[in-house]
Amino acid sequence: MMRKLLLLVLFFAAFYASGQIVQPQSPKKKPAYFLDSKRLPGMPIMGPDKIKDIYISYKIDSIPNTSGAMFIITKNPSENKFLTAQDIAQNNGIDPTSQVIYMVDNELKKDISTFVIDSSYIFKTIITKGTEFENLKEQLPNLTILHILTKTKENIDKVNTIRIRGSVETALK
Repeated sequence: MMRKLLLLVLFFAAFYASGQIVQPQSPKKKPAYFLDSKRLPGMPIMGPDKIKDIYISYKIDSIPNTSGAMFIITKNPSENKFLTAQDIAQNNGIDPTSQVIYMVDNELKKDISTFVIDSSYIFKTIITKGTEFENLKEQLPNLTILHILTKTKENIDKVNTIRIRGSVETALK
């Protein structure tokens, strides 16, 4: 009985100890992105109607530190004009070296170094200053939030929707 108890304790101790071993994680490799044979820093944001074809290659030894490549071919390559986050900031009168938070369709962009978007896919840009927020006025007065809306059906429908508030009694007066 004592042997079984000791064996059980050793088994659980070994099991617990093996669960504590932390394997060093290698940095995640990302694919290389090519648009009409030109390498881009990241996955381009563009309208799906502009894409003619997409090819994916999982093994490309000639491009180091990547997990493959995505080749995007557009219908009209001469019409493509891609902008970085800094380009959009400058076009809207914002110093890109200042404190700027970038959002695309309500999603914060954590890494803008790989961000590129087709200029014709930008529906609207909304600029909000930190001073417009009561809790940020004093702490981050120089903060700017640059919200980029793309030409998705959802964003276009939101703009075309009219909302009327109130009750039926109010409307009939």
